[in-house]
Amino acid sequence: ILTPLGNSPAAFMRGALNGANCVREVTKFDASNYPVRFGAEILFDDPELAAMAAIKTEMPTVAKWCVHASRMAIEDSGLDVTKAGPHSTAVVLGVSAGATEHLSNQLMSGNSFNRIRGATAVLMSPAAAAVHVSRELGVHGEILNITSACSSSTSAIAHATRMIQYGDARCVLTGGAEESISPMYI
Repeated sequence: ILTPLGNSPAAFMRGALNGANCVREVTKFDASNYPVRFGAEILFDDPELAAMAAIKTEMPTVAKWCVHASRMAIEDSGLDVTKAGPHSTAVVLGVSAGATEHLSNQLMSGNSFNRIRGATAVLMSPAAAAVHVSRELGVHGEILNITSACSSSTSAIAHATRMIQYGDARCVLTGGAEESISPMYI
């Protein structure tokens, strides 16, 4: 679990039960010229998450979070997701908006829409997170992203449950993520 309240189930519950306020000034970009300068950002206080943020520049933030959360889930479960074969584990994520930071960064650097890099469309795809989880973790079962607005994560978890119930997968990495703190959204 990665949330503005904490990057572990224990930290999240502690913050939620204590009524912690995770809204603070935006640090992801300079928001000083925007009418809204506050948001609930996920903090990169976990060493592995901070390392991913620094190294994987072509991986959208949403994908970084999903890869890291998937690694944490695998570790917490004690499962070896590749033991039964790489094709027996599926990835089903719920990402609705995709990663707009690449488009935002290019527009903020002065590029017009006709000068945007071709890879931006791929990097912005909501499906990018599921693809990165599969590639980074070496699981090659069905890879699926469900986009159903605010219920994307819940829809992904429901679909993953049905996959296991119907025997379509032995293990499914599932959940969801959104990144709404960017100049395009503010």
